[in-house]
Amino acid sequence: MVGTEFLVDIIAEIRKNIKMEEPSDLQKYLGCVHHVTQKIVEGETITNVTFDMMNYFQAAIDQYLELATEKLNEVSTPFAPRLAPEELDALMAERGVFADHAASLVMKLMYGVRMAGPHLSTVVARLSSQITKWTRDLDRRLHRIYSYLAQAKNLTLKGALSTGDVNEVVLIAWPDADLAGDFMTTKSTSGFFLEARGAEGRSFPISWGSKKQGCTAQHTAEAETISLVTCLRSELLPAQFLLQKIIRRPVSAVVMEDNEATITSIRKGYSPAMGHLPRAHRISIGLLHEITTREETADDGNVRVHKAATADHKGDLFTKELDRAKYEHALSMIQMN
Repeated sequence: MVGTEFLVDIIAEIRKNIKMEEPSDLQKYLGCVHHVTQKIVEGETITNVTFDMMNYFQAAIDQYLELATEKLNEVSTPFAPRLAPEELDALMAERGVFADHAASLVMKLMYGVRMAGPHLSTVVARLSSQITKWTRDLDRRLHRIYSYLAQAKNLTLKGALSTGDVNEVVLIAWPDADLAGDFMTTKSTSGFFLEARGAEGRSFPISWGSKKQGCTAQHTAEAETISLVTCLRSELLPAQFLLQKIIRRPVSAVVMEDNEATITSIRKGYSPAMGHLPRAHRISIGLLHEITTREETADDGNVRVHKAATADHKGDLFTKELDRAKYEHALSMIQMN
């Protein structure tokens, strides 16, 4: 992979001694096909990228069908329906049919999620934590995901930015948490979506994720704070640093938070309601306060926390099992169609 057209001549010299294909534009990379198109509008070049994992997910479906004994169903979401307690207990008491193959089947999905399948983040993350204790209920949940994939394998993630956005681009982080939303554990689920936003509604996905928290949160503000600081430290700040180096100017960042109590505690730098937190998480509140209140410098843009409406929060998709209407709305918000 090369950076400029200048290197094409160098490759021509190398090809005199080493057999290789003709240089071509980026397309398939690490299993993900990149469809890149450009158009010029009022002197600006707008680049649209579609991240296509259709062939990869079809291969995953084919692998699953070699082991499955049931046909795939027609479903509208990847989330298995809730069962009556007694029915759920019976399924969880039995070893799953896919127990010996669970690691392979789930890992296949995990890679697809990491590359260009954010819509499956929550359900796949929850399955991945149960591989060593696989039950018939997990068989049911895995079958639901593959059934959904068979219906929705043509979904692709999209992004667009313009050359004119180099002076407008802002990083937007959408951290979220679901308080004890996973029935298999008391620990909450952290999730996030990170994007670069330009002018006129253009945006480009950068990273996303869903993960069980390391300790049990006792209320929503605590879970949200843990999710927010993880997103900020592991994703937003490194992306901000890198983007600033690339475009050689400070880049501002915004954290979209939908919990008012969390925002208040960050702005104050302390929360009496969270005084019980382990030391690391109490320090996190202070860290968030310092980072989100510091001013922009010649080298670093600022980071601010804004209130977001829960109904339009892009992080919901990465923490909760949503009903069909909310799920389809969530997909449209992250430009997946």
